[in-house]
Amino acid sequence: MTMTSKSNIKEFFQDQTIFLTGGSGFLGKVLIEKLLRECYNLTKIYVMMRPKKGKNAKERFDGFFDQPCFDLIKSKGINFTEKVFLINGNCEEPLLGLSETDIDVLKKEVPMLNLIRLSKKLLITFEPPKTFWRWPNKCQN
Repeated sequence: MTMTSKSNIKEFFQDQTIFLTGGSGFLGKVLIEKLLRECYNLTKIYVMMRPKKGKNAKERFDGFFDQPCFDLIKSKGINFTEKVFLINGNCEEPLLGLSETDIDVLKKEVPMLNLIRLSKKLLITFEPPKTFWRWPNKCQN
């Protein structure tokens, strides 16, 4: 088997917008950093965050890129502020706790949904709230 310089992952994410739940955890940060570093042609990443430890989602998001795992993309001059956007939500609420405005934005812009999240027991769950499945069927992409 030979390796090629072309990446199927880069091609797959070219001009795509991604909605990511669980993006504030360790694996989510690693995924976001990798996507920003390697898939520079992706359009946007919407990261869903919930309030936690006395901070609202915006306060958590404001300090999100201060983590050391993002130092490499900062040193390369990658402007992540033009690519990564906050969506307020909570996986434990109906419709992920999303506002109607955010649902409308996601319906219009996101062709695929990442619904994998790492639970407190380090188990990967593939079962988001059942009410969530009502709106992806209406996505325009």
